[in-house]
Amino acid sequence: DSFLVQRSDNIRTVFHAPEYAAANPVVKSSEPWEVGETAGGLAGTAKPVGVWWAPAKNHFEMFYRCGSNSLCVAYSADAVTWNKPKIDNGFKACGGAPCNMVLEVGGIGNSAVWLDLETTNTSRRYVLAASHTSIELYTSATGTSFTHEATSSRVEDCTSIYKDLFRNKWVYSIKASGPKASPGRTRRYWEGDDVLADCHWGSIDGPAPV
Repeated sequence: DSFLVQRSDNIRTVFHAPEYAAANPVVKSSEPWEVGETAGGLAGTAKPVGVWWAPAKNHFEMFYRCGSNSLCVAYSADAVTWNKPKIDNGFKACGGAPCNMVLEVGGIGNSAVWLDLETTNTSRRYVLAASHTSIELYTSATGTSFTHEATSSRVEDCTSIYKDLFRNKWVYSIKASGPKASPGRTRRYWEGDDVLADCHWGSIDGPAPV
């Protein structure tokens, strides 16, 4: 994004028009554990929340909401043909058998998975941020099983995170309606060095900063 770059030389931005793959949809809910009912009526959907090239594994990884707002994963060599691995997490939704579910929680809501290739803490190679009224932060070393690590200060839905690789900062993009004096829905910016320790920003109920 342009706001991350103060200056660049001999670089031209070119926007390419996407073309749909003939095989669309390339990933869809096809397994019993992927079709659970959800409060929002999203039964049977496969909603991607992060697609990454994993160089150590030499394949793409797609994390997507599945079933009753749990998290599943699919792998691909070319980002077109995907397969669903059998991972032995013993989840109830899969009948205790190996399946491609990597987190069985229900209600992960608006989510984002970040593959942090720069971290020296390999237990946090993957970070999942699931937001509704707060951001629930999960981490994983391999992307095959996630552990809950922290809960943020209050947020509203459609809140997310990303890592600014230029400055090695974690950025929280926070949705907040604010009081009546605030100009309606706002997007607030918070950053920190540690994705878990720096997820506390106090109240979002005050007027939006000018």
